[in-house]
Amino acid sequence: MVRLADAAALDPIAYRGAALVFLASPDAVFLAEAAKAAKAAGAPVNVVDHPELSDFHTPAIIDRGQVVAAIGTAGAAPMLAALLRADLEARMPEGMGAMVALLGDQRVALRASFPDLAATPGVPARCARRTGGGGGDAGRDGRRGQAAGG
Repeated sequence: MVRLADAAALDPIAYRGAALVFLASPDAVFLAEAAKAAKAAGAPVNVVDHPELSDFHTPAIIDRGQVVAAIGTAGAAPMLAALLRADLEARMPEGMGAMVALLGDQRVALRASFPDLAATPGVPARCARRTGGGGGDAGRDGRRGQAAGG
């Protein structure tokens, strides 16, 4: 990682060999010039809060081990993506990744013991709530958990 500022960020040579470039500044003119320099060097660019200058966008990510969720808005509303991530993250306890790993380890045994489990409405949601994997207002009938449980 290399951090550039001022005139150095406006020189295409500074971006030579860069795999990705992230640009952030309150100065829109500076951002446009820095993006132009990075692109001239052949580097893909993400300009924070300026999707029109960006070649790619990064989603808001939740990482709970084997449970990973990404929420993106194609750069149009990053604050909304962050708010949605915070809401979803609050519903996914830290231990969810460990629970998923355990279920993965026991997949064959669970399928043998409960062959119709996937066809039983609400079971995934009830299991998640009992193990702390459910979210606050998931609904009394488990519909939200059932939709998300696939």
